[in-house]
Amino acid sequence: MLLCLDIGNSNITVGLFRDGEESPFYRGKLSAKTSRSADEYAVALSGLLSLCHVKAEEISGCVIGSVVPSLTGLWQSALAMLSLPSVLTVGPGVKTGFGIRIDDPAELGADMAANTAAAIAYHGAPLIVIDAGTATTISLVDEKQYYRGTCILPGLRTSAELLKESTALLPSVSLSPLTGEESAIGNNSAESIEKGLLWGNAILVDGFIEKYRAMLSVPPKIIATGGSAPLFLAGCKSEIVYDPDLTLKGLKRIWQLSKKRKK
Repeated sequence: MLLCLDIGNSNITVGLFRDGEESPFYRGKLSAKTSRSADEYAVALSGLLSLCHVKAEEISGCVIGSVVPSLTGLWQSALAMLSLPSVLTVGPGVKTGFGIRIDDPAELGADMAANTAAAIAYHGAPLIVIDAGTATTISLVDEKQYYRGTCILPGLRTSAELLKESTALLPSVSLSPLTGEESAIGNNSAESIEKGLLWGNAILVDGFIEKYRAMLSVPPKIIATGGSAPLFLAGCKSEIVYDPDLTLKGLKRIWQLSKKRKK
């Protein structure tokens, strides 16, 4: 059994894969807090394993994909406390299964590396990969399976929080997923903010997709992941496949490639 940890700025997603299965049979979340100790994370993970009736000795390997360096070491220590074996941390030098054509390949985040690895494995290339979380990233993979780069912008919920913090009179809003049929015009302050955030993200993503398509000789497949993506994807004109487990699947893929490399 493989344990995958996707450590982000807001949440830590825990995925468990049984041998031979393509999708995780368990997917849970913990809050990402640098104020927690390794002991606390070890206890939290032990609790999650207990909830899904998994014993530590059943886990044959662990892979960490982290975009928060201060949490990476904490989790490495937490896994050691639980005596979990064969920990692989995604980073420079780890085999991903695709080429990287950016100025400094070491800058490629573990989440984007995992998303790209999974998207290529399951959908081929060329690709546009969208990850809508704390930040939204829109990445391009060309016909030869080279990662060409990305754009990074504030995530939908991050934008909502920044708007509230920066204005005195605008209210906090709850966000309901677009259906694609509703108006883009709000009739009160809260509705206007909600429409602006949701339709703004849909239109923005479509715009980047159009720009990226112009860089390719054949039409790309477009894959999305991230917790905020379902809020606005229905408003996009482009045909987009949503996979909530893309990052976890990519971590598993990188683990598999690493094990083959060692043989």
